[in-house]
Amino acid sequence: MVRFRITNGGVAQELMVHVEGHSMTVVAADGDDCVDQQIDRLIIFPGERYDVIVHGLSNPNKKQYMMVVETVQYYFFDWSRVKTDYGIALVEYEDVDSYEDAEQRRLKGFLS
Repeated sequence: MVRFRITNGGVAQELMVHVEGHSMTVVAADGDDCVDQQIDRLIIFPGERYDVIVHGLSNPNKKQYMMVVETVQYYFFDWSRVKTDYGIALVEYEDVDSYEDAEQRRLKGFLS
């Protein structure tokens, strides 16, 4: 288990966060404890912050998994189309020997 505090410091776009192949539990919202809620994805509006616990896998089949943050606003204020932006980090397990080629992961749909 790893606890993250995730914030959206933006002013206009919602962000969606998920960790490939993992579940998460929301344990706090805007600094206040809340009833635990298990989720697969988290949408964060501008100015919000959440504390989430990412549940580790008991038997991971690879060493690295992607944590993906993407914008979910599709139209700008003038109704023009907004391009989806992605941010990616790697969550890495210790004592796991299997590496999956990063370029192959990229082509599986997250950024293609």
